[in-house]
Amino acid sequence: MAAGKPVVMVTLVSSDGQSFQLLEEAALLSAMVRDTIQIGQGRGPAGIPIRNITGQTLSMVVVYCNKHYTAAAAADGDDAADEEKKVANKKQLREWDEQFINLEQDKLYDILVAANNLGIDGLVDLCCWRFADMMKGKSASEIRVKLGIRDDFTSEQRAQIEKDSPWVWSRTT
Repeated sequence: MAAGKPVVMVTLVSSDGQSFQLLEEAALLSAMVRDTIQIGQGRGPAGIPIRNITGQTLSMVVVYCNKHYTAAAAADGDDAADEEKKVANKKQLREWDEQFINLEQDKLYDILVAANNLGIDGLVDLCCWRFADMMKGKSASEIRVKLGIRDDFTSEQRAQIEKDSPWVWSRTT
């Protein structure tokens, strides 16, 4: 945040009526919030309604936005900072991200849906990375169980798939 620039707060209101205030710059990490503000809405006391996202989930999204805005603002303010410090700050943020996203599958899914709906690409990527990490080294049947996906292929269909795509099966066995 530039010196002398007025502090502008944005209020986000979850689907269950909880309100969250954050700096406008942090809220602008969301494409949906950015678009809402650009068309002249969302700056009033009523805030920006965020449909289909509960307060519990929105609070996590707000924490993410605040942290990433603060980290970016600190990096921008350190023009004279040496490269080593910048690398250390990036590493520190990456470690924070890993701890932040170390969640149970259901909560992670809620945050992924919220990040997608709000257009927060960095958070979408982080959630997808975590899901991929959770699935790493698992067989197709283990992944189906983990994600609650029913296997409705017949043995003949499965054999045909294996025949048509041998390269897939050679990597997983």
